[in-house]
Amino acid sequence: MIRFANYEDKQFVRQMWENCFNDTEEFIDLYFSEIYKCENTLIYFEENQHAASLQLLPYFFTFYGYEIPVYYVSGACTLLEFRKKGYMGKLLLKTFDVLKQRNISLLLVIPAEKVLFDYYKKFGFETVFKSAAKSQFLKNILNEAVTDFDKAYNRFDKFFRKKDFSIQKSKADFETIVKDAKLTTTPPKLNLSGMARIVNVEFLLSLYAVKNPNKSFSIELNDSILQYNNSTFYINKGNCCQTKMQTPDCLKININDLCSLLFGYDLDNFPNNSVSQYFESHETILNLMLE
Repeated sequence: MIRFANYEDKQFVRQMWENCFNDTEEFIDLYFSEIYKCENTLIYFEENQHAASLQLLPYFFTFYGYEIPVYYVSGACTLLEFRKKGYMGKLLLKTFDVLKQRNISLLLVIPAEKVLFDYYKKFGFETVFKSAAKSQFLKNILNEAVTDFDKAYNRFDKFFRKKDFSIQKSKADFETIVKDAKLTTTPPKLNLSGMARIVNVEFLLSLYAVKNPNKSFSIELNDSILQYNNSTFYINKGNCCQTKMQTPDCLKININDLCSLLFGYDLDNFPNNSVSQYFESHETILNLMLE
């Protein structure tokens, strides 16, 4: 059984976190006091026992110049005795349903281990964020926030609001980040290696179309998990619509490929060289995520 958490579940979700991750007690206290929300926590039960859980953290993400609401998967874990039963996969499928119901088109995740990149890929996630060097710029801003929080946040916000394909943080998010930064002296990375999953194809293609009014082509999409995304989409004069018509140069791709193309990630290695006439490379930014 899968359901959202209630107040009584919080202690069990915390215990699961403590059993599965090597975080300090100080960080866990911070997370469960300021980040955790029952209404965004899904739990899988086996015979009334808490077996697996994940949390959905809300953020805004700048996508082709538009700030859109997204969710970020946090704390995805399964207790040792319940592993290899497919429970996390079922939680992810339920998550896709939740996003559709809440009109959230994009799901982000930072896999905790390299092997998990292949796991998430099977569910339609694709790597679109690349790890970057540690940033003294971010460290300086976090240090400044200790003495002048508003000035530091304004600098932080101004820097990232100008960045397309970037995660955005509210003042409340930034306040928690500052508290977390006090627990370590290591400068944060400007970017982290992460993945994205498109949940609503037509909406995201529509944003792309608006920013590319001179592009005209069609995409025949295959999504083996979210069947409602399977369609042919026609992009023309700033609009996107589903159609039965295919242009001569129709791109026949799967959901993972579309994610790479829309994010402009690693296009030089894309097997179809013709995509360069429709999509261009972008700098994507995902950092300072509490997980």
